Amino acid sequence: HLSIRRQRQMCIRDRIHHHLIMNRNSSGSAITRAITRFDDRLRLARASELALAGRFIEAEALIMTDCHRPSHEGYDLLARIQVRQGRLQQAQGTWEKSLETGGCKKNIEPCLVTLADHQENVLKRRILFWKLNLFLWAIITCLAIWIYLNLL
Repeated sequence: HLSIRRQRQMCIRDRIHHHLIMNRNSSGSAITRAITRFDDRLRLARASELALAGRFIEAEALIMTDCHRPSHEGYDLLARIQVRQGRLQQAQGTWEKSLETGGCKKNIEPCLVTLADHQENVLKRRILFWKLNLFLWAIITCLAIWIYLNLL
């Protein structure tokens, strides 16, 4: 479980790292980027472990910390978690954010196409369900009228 306190500690740690490195020479920015990438990779690895264990809320909290805007890999993982939870509309928006932040179209577009196909199939099933319900109600109504008329 990743508590609020632990998230704040991570934010403070990241701010200190960033502040210390930015006050150094120009090589500091390269070090900052390397540390940030490493930290992001660790966070994503841990979030993946949590998601595989079914601990989706904790995984989402780890990806969406207050201090960091997720990378495109983070958005991709978040969208996959949302799909596993059945939150398809949110997953679509998250994948679109991943594309906006530089995500690989080759990996994300098939996910969006599959998601759109799934949503279309769900819509078709719902329409079929309601048509069958309407048909059954019509039959029941006709049967009730027929029985009523035959009893007279």
